[in-house]
Amino acid sequence: MKKFLLSIVLGVVLVGFAMNDRAEAAKTLRLATIFPPDYYVTQGYYRMADRIKADTNGEIEIKIFPANQLGSYEQAFQEVMRGTIDMAGNYPTTKFNKKFEIASFPGMVKNFAEFQRLVSKNSPFSKMVKSIYEEVGVTYVGSFPDALMGCQVAKGKDIVEPFVAKNKARVARVVPVASYRAWYLEMGYQIATVPYAEVFSSLQTGIIDCDTGAGPEAVYQTNRDVVGSFIQYNNIAATNDFVVNKKLWASFDNKTREIIERAFEAEVSSVFRDAEGSHNKYIKEMKDYGIKVIDPTPAQRDYMAKLAREKVWPKFYNLIDKKVLDDIVSYVNK
Repeated sequence: MKKFLLSIVLGVVLVGFAMNDRAEAAKTLRLATIFPPDYYVTQGYYRMADRIKADTNGEIEIKIFPANQLGSYEQAFQEVMRGTIDMAGNYPTTKFNKKFEIASFPGMVKNFAEFQRLVSKNSPFSKMVKSIYEEVGVTYVGSFPDALMGCQVAKGKDIVEPFVAKNKARVARVVPVASYRAWYLEMGYQIATVPYAEVFSSLQTGIIDCDTGAGPEAVYQTNRDVVGSFIQYNNIAATNDFVVNKKLWASFDNKTREIIERAFEAEVSSVFRDAEGSHNKYIKEMKDYGIKVIDPTPAQRDYMAKLAREKVWPKFYNLIDKKVLDDIVSYVNK
């Protein structure tokens, strides 16, 4: 009888230890994002997190902090590098590695179909981006699309011949990324640096004539009252990269890594559909609101891509090997 009772007690103790071990094994991880909760990129992260929790039987739970709750994307990325934040949806910038210039190269894609091929898992672009993140000590899982960038022009400030490389006599706000700025200079714009939060007032007061740092949804929702026209250059493919602290990633076993990678990859197509749907929706909204939308012909798109590849890309061959860029073009256009 005593042996029987002892075995029961030991069984209870062992179950308790097992439950404690499981509790210790369970991880709640923090993921920083810059977009509001209802934005399609953020929604993609929410669905990914749900899938990871289910596929790991609750052992990994990702808590998402949208709308810069954990700091700006640059601050959050620094914390991911340090390990004080586990994961982030990141905009790659040359502040951390000059090779991140490739993430803002003009002329890589002309539409969403090419954009999706560009960031597909086995593309030369994704492999290059992964290697750059490795250089700064962060693990890159993949990219969601944010937007294809156009040019929002203030009311009364029409752009003459927007698809020809000639003097526009207009001041464009362009983000401080060298390749991005080089393309707009080649197209004949004068360049200004203005914080994004000041774009509305700068367009309104004439400090700048146009802005090149937003897609249709952001333009319509934020600046429609001061915008007279929108040029669909679609020349910069803005990505949001899912990155994980390197030590944390190394702590996962192969099965867990595969679960995370599969969960992210499962959402890429959905986010692309939502991104393209948003693009088309807000182009229509702009037209209905009275904003003139200016579209290039296929020949003009080819001309602008050629201009980027012949005039801008060679300036950066010291950072990104020409063969890598040639391989990217071949992959995107296959």
